[in-house]
Amino acid sequence: PQISPDGKSIATIESGTVALRRLDQLQPRELHLPWKVTLMFGGPGFSRDGRTLVILDDGDGDLWRVPVDGGEPQLVTRLPQKGFLWGVTALGDDQILFGMADGGLFRVALRGGDPVVVLAAGEGEAFAAPHVLPNGRDILFAEINRGRIEAFDGSKRTVVLEIEKSRIFEPKYSASGHLLFRRDGGDRGVWAVGFTPATLTTSGTPFRVLPYGWYSLATDDTLVFQENASRANPARLVW
Repeated sequence: PQISPDGKSIATIESGTVALRRLDQLQPRELHLPWKVTLMFGGPGFSRDGRTLVILDDGDGDLWRVPVDGGEPQLVTRLPQKGFLWGVTALGDDQILFGMADGGLFRVALRGGDPVVVLAAGEGEAFAAPHVLPNGRDILFAEINRGRIEAFDGSKRTVVLEIEKSRIFEPKYSASGHLLFRRDGGDRGVWAVGFTPATLTTSGTPFRVLPYGWYSLATDDTLVFQENASRANPARLVW
């Protein structure tokens, strides 16, 4: 699931389609797309005003923008390489930022154009799930091969958090003063640690917030998550 930055809508992928539900309504609405949507790591990406969704056509490797209030999909760009698209987020009002795992971080105009490299991944590196901090300059991202969360300010990289022998995904800043992230392995789940954006430093000991599952965070700190259902962890309805 992905929640819009304003915290008013949630987008999910269900049986090859994208469903959009406003939180002031009970029933979701299916977006009509000419292709089936497969799992997109990090989910569909919202524009900053929440009025547009950016969705991958996995068959062609194209990114499309779709108005959430109805309208035809329009092409944004073709992915610059084959591989996993991992995370789409707003970069200002008119651009989006996305991760390509082994390729690095890229930006592109929401209205369409060619993607531009923001930060290329080095040999053996894999970048995922970029997240723009409130200052609009610093970008958090996961370097999943080394168990790190890093920040990039346009010129230099800073290691924000490193957990040895752990895989870390989806770093997000919470206005509560925490850095949220998802972990795999024995300590899997959604975790948090104290974080100061101005200095890009963490404080205190990381603690678990939620059991294992995908999550998304709005700028007003509304959090939506989905637990993984299995015999060991049965699905349950939660508030």
